[in-house]
Amino acid sequence: MSAKFLSALALLVVAQLASNANAATVEVPDWVVPYNGAQEWQASVGDTMVFEWTGGHNVFIHPTLDCNLDGRTFIGSETGTSYTFAEEDGSPEGTLMFFACDIGQGSHCRFGQSLTVMVYSGEAPGGSGVVPDEPVVLPEPEPEPPIEEEPVVLPEPEPENPIEEEPVVLPEPETTSETDMGSAEADSAGALNSVSVASLFGLVAAVVALAL
Repeated sequence: MSAKFLSALALLVVAQLASNANAATVEVPDWVVPYNGAQEWQASVGDTMVFEWTGGHNVFIHPTLDCNLDGRTFIGSETGTSYTFAEEDGSPEGTLMFFACDIGQGSHCRFGQSLTVMVYSGEAPGGSGVVPDEPVVLPEPEPEPPIEEEPVVLPEPEPENPIEEEPVVLPEPETTSETDMGSAEADSAGALNSVSVASLFGLVAAVVALAL
């Protein structure tokens, strides 16, 4: 054997030993019907999952990822049955595996006796065991830049032209002179005298007529 091959083999052995040293044992208690345990688990390659129960149960792996029995793999039928995750179980990264009890041609599985395991080639996030129920932290939205509004400049009003009003000129009252007033009074007196004479003449004529 060449030195390069021996070196590669030694590195592989060291890596395998390191992986086994960090391997964890994941216990699944109360593998019974009804199954009230966690149904979502995670593990790393090299970890061992141990199923413990009382009564008659078993453990199968279903490649269909449901209670369908096609292509299932038998793991064990006695309490303490265990399964160690191999390299191929973690490839590709985050491979999902489905474990179930198939007593009664899968009736226990259909009644809820099953679980899934997410297998990682490296360390499972949060450690091996039940998938940690971490709250989802949403990133804070980035503040929007302030909108710079331009000031609204109103146009200056045009000055109004002053209305030039023409002055109102009132007509001067007509003045009556004293001469005109005297003439008017003389005319009025003459007219009255004429009326009086006519009236007297008429009265005399009437008296004469009565006498005849």
